[in-house]
Amino acid sequence: HSNRTAISAAAAAIGLPWNVLPNLILPHYANEAALYVGWGTLFLALYGALRWWRAEGLFWLGLACAALLLSLGGHSPTFLLFQHLGFGLVRDQSRAVFLSTFAIATLAAHGFASACAHKSGHIALTLTAVLTTAGPFLVDALARAGDRLAKDHPDGTQFVRLFVMLLLFLSLTRLHQWLPFLKKIMLPPLLLTILLTFDVMAVNWNNNITPVPQPPSDGLPSTIAYLQSLPKPFRIATDGNSLIPANDLGNYALETDQGYNDFRTAAIQDLLNSPNQWRVWQILNVKEFLTTRTFGPPFTLQHTEGSVHTYAISGTLPRAWAIWQYRVIPNNAQARAIVLSQSFNPGETVILNHAPALSIPALPQHQQQITVRDIGAEQTNVSVTVDQPAILVLSQIAYPGWQVTIDGHSAPILEADGALQAVAIPAGSHLVTFRFAPRSATVGILTSVISCCLATIILSITLPWVAFRARLSPVLPPSSSPPH
Repeated sequence: HSNRTAISAAAAAIGLPWNVLPNLILPHYANEAALYVGWGTLFLALYGALRWWRAEGLFWLGLACAALLLSLGGHSPTFLLFQHLGFGLVRDQSRAVFLSTFAIATLAAHGFASACAHKSGHIALTLTAVLTTAGPFLVDALARAGDRLAKDHPDGTQFVRLFVMLLLFLSLTRLHQWLPFLKKIMLPPLLLTILLTFDVMAVNWNNNITPVPQPPSDGLPSTIAYLQSLPKPFRIATDGNSLIPANDLGNYALETDQGYNDFRTAAIQDLLNSPNQWRVWQILNVKEFLTTRTFGPPFTLQHTEGSVHTYAISGTLPRAWAIWQYRVIPNNAQARAIVLSQSFNPGETVILNHAPALSIPALPQHQQQITVRDIGAEQTNVSVTVDQPAILVLSQIAYPGWQVTIDGHSAPILEADGALQAVAIPAGSHLVTFRFAPRSATVGILTSVISCCLATIILSITLPWVAFRARLSPVLPPSSSPPH
């Protein structure tokens, strides 16, 4: 239902170019810090895959290679296969490189443990240190040779790496002979751990760290104060996001026609992209307009701050209104096209996705009393008084999971004008409640509760039995070898 259900092939194919892949082993190369694992870690990963081959090593190696290919997106011919497997619906394939670095780290951890556990592992540990230290020097050599991707990313930590590597080398050869007590603290693995940690952290420690943003001020304090003083509910339109972002208005509890974010339903996106902006403002309850331009009727200048003018808009519809004439058009896209036509009047006629269960007399617009009592993210209450059965239209996005009750009794919810909510109400005074209560959430909660109950029951049965069997286990005879 969202505006992102259909994306272009170009957006789906975004990935890492081939020429940045050396950043896997070269620090600060091509400015792709998320790729970096280093020569040493990659060597340990291959060592771990060989030692772990018959268990899970092949799986992790395959995952690393497949995810790396996927992260290339359209730069790799294999994306055609991934695209038909569903990845054509996902943007920015380069994010999949996380799976590669995670799989490599898993294999490297196993390789590191295997090298520490075997007598011949000191060769692998030494080679890991040498390879890790070589990376920065190679980047420096490439930069001096004129490699554009290696330039402007100097690595001033290569000498620290070299120093740690030398300590490691000495600890593997002579330090154990000079200082026998160092055997107890496993100095070589400890130093290599420090080296590998330092190597990765020096390249990527601040990859996702940005300065703390300042609270929004937007330079329009009196405009915002004026808008906050107006009786609600109403929505605001702005003459472009550069004037004041819709998200910033949301921070001040002010509703906009754009919503709080650009992630919205496709139906609303169609309306917002329409050239008939006036009609969109009509049905979306837009009462105020911020712009740097000058307008006449139906715009009334209310406030000016610097070059920004705030206009009140007359003629737009309220948040909720009653209506007595309707047409039934099941196709929502067709319904929106009719609503956006110049000849349509949304204040007198409503387009419904199916006929209401209640008989509605075809009357012209007349007396009605409607008060939107409160609006929340999951519930909106509306007090309604009408002298004849009518259709109540609420300027709120129609989305699966919304339910409606009239005086506490459930009623069928309708889709109005291809994007909004509506319900047929009988004559008289009523409290109409629109509530977001999707059945999928209820099923999920029940599934979680049942799973927790079953897990508790299974543990309560099995744990005492395991403890009972442990008490019955025979005591092993003492070892015949002499005590140490």
